[in-house]
Amino acid sequence: MRRFLSAEYDVRADFYKRIREGIVGTLRERSPLELLDDLVDAQEHPPKREHFPAVVTGFHYFHEQHCAKGYTWFEPPQAVWTRGEVSVKVNPELGFEVGGTPYLVKLYMKEEKLLGNRAQVVNQMMRETCGERAPSGCVMAVLDLRRGKVASPKPKPDVAVQLDGEAAYWAVVARSLRGSGVA
Repeated sequence: MRRFLSAEYDVRADFYKRIREGIVGTLRERSPLELLDDLVDAQEHPPKREHFPAVVTGFHYFHEQHCAKGYTWFEPPQAVWTRGEVSVKVNPELGFEVGGTPYLVKLYMKEEKLLGNRAQVVNQMMRETCGERAPSGCVMAVLDLRRGKVASPKPKPDVAVQLDGEAAYWAVVARSLRGSGVA
């Protein structure tokens, strides 16, 4: 628990960093999708060789469905969501416009299927932190890469309240651990 509460980003522990950067670079630079296949083939780390192909296959499907006919890239804004003592980096990876509609997209790469409530939470945080800096009419979304599916649920007022409650809970936990000498 202590490591979780005080953890800083560590590039060595970022399992999906190379494939995420490859996907972002491919879309940003309009590079051939085959470069992602080459990235997978070049992996020497067995778990990455096992998991990356599904991510790339899902991205191929997403690209064919949403970007193949043309898109315009924009740099996605990044921000920090803060409630009291709790701060969370909000960093959507993709920003693009298709058919006059801008999209701000967070990539989800886990093996577990993206659940609706998780997409709601991510979208709420993006709306609250990046919404004013995103293009007008921007659709906030989470891309479940392994399945090639985009989740862009409509805002629900109770999700903002839920986030406030979760932040308050984690602030109390952190204070308690610091007070007990554990954190």
